[in-house]
Amino acid sequence: MASSSSIIPITPIQRKYDVFISFRGRHIRDNFLSHLRSALFGEKIVSFAEDNIRRGDDISKSLRRTIKESQISIIIFSKKYPSSRWCLGELEKIMKCNKKNGQFVIPVFLKVKPTDVENQTGCFGQALAQYEGHPKIQIWRAAFTKAANLAGWDSEVTRWCLDELVRIMECRKENGQIVIPVFYKVDPSHVRKQSGPFGQALAQYEGHPRIHKWRDALTETANLSGWDLRVTGHEATLIESIVADALGKLSDTSSSRNYSKAYTQDRK
Repeated sequence: MASSSSIIPITPIQRKYDVFISFRGRHIRDNFLSHLRSALFGEKIVSFAEDNIRRGDDISKSLRRTIKESQISIIIFSKKYPSSRWCLGELEKIMKCNKKNGQFVIPVFLKVKPTDVENQTGCFGQALAQYEGHPKIQIWRAAFTKAANLAGWDSEVTRWCLDELVRIMECRKENGQIVIPVFYKVDPSHVRKQSGPFGQALAQYEGHPRIHKWRDALTETANLSGWDLRVTGHEATLIESIVADALGKLSDTSSSRNYSKAYTQDRK
């Protein structure tokens, strides 16, 4: 009787979390990260971000296991991210899981250039310079390059925001929707002319079939009456001004609709 060959089944990884979030810095934790986790929670997505444990140079075995047991890893690349050995350890483990287990990885470029992450230039090059000669430096560099080449999100400008802007301006043209632009720590002329950081961000999309629609929408929006943080001076004042402006426009719209309705009834 011939012996049958046994097949060893592959045991699937037990997923403990939907999303693991890698980040660096209290400012990120208290602002961007808190909003991100709140949005994930609202969609019933279970996330983990190790903001309540003491950090050292190397990530713990339990944290490595947490990364492995997550379905998705979100890496928030910020200016301080590459200066942390802890973050470098997380990045290394995340990209290993991406390669070995097919874990989804979503990079977020928070006020940093994707090219600086990819090529380790700018603040990323400066931060990694201190680790030259470290036995893992090439592993970390390769992880940065691979992560930066994945589909992700750039806080400076994203295609999703650009498409959203185009649709908003179409609604303004088609339905008379009121649009209030707010220039938050940006020069309105940079938006209007797509210069400065807006020009640099859009440069990556040159040749895209929708680039002219995006540019036209930015120009048209910047020419509307809006609010500039540099003029109001304080964020609280800016917010109060925006709310008052919106309330005033809603009141005007409501009055106009009521007048139109009353006029129509009188005509009947």
